[in-house]
Amino acid sequence: MIADLMVYGLEVALWVGAAAWAIERVAIWRRQPRRVFWAAAMVLSVAIPIVGVMLPPKAPPRSRFGTRSDAGRSGCSERPGSCERRDPSSNEPHARA
Repeated sequence: MIADLMVYGLEVALWVGAAAWAIERVAIWRRQPRRVFWAAAMVLSVAIPIVGVMLPPKAPPRSRFGTRSDAGRSGCSERPGSCERRDPSSNEPHARA
């Protein structure tokens, strides 16, 4: 888990650093001060992983379709032909609708 956090922090720092470098190039072209962007990049490269650790994990998205665990509830199993029901008045199986 700590290695995952370190890799995540490194990835965030690289992306934020790349963004700061690109913004610095634009600031040079416009003859604006550049230190603010690098200071913000340093703060964000530390703050974003900390906020990511503090937030609770998101729940995985629920599927709109049935899963294998739903098969038992519908009366079907994974065996072929198990979704057939029998008509009580006859011995012939009828396909489930």
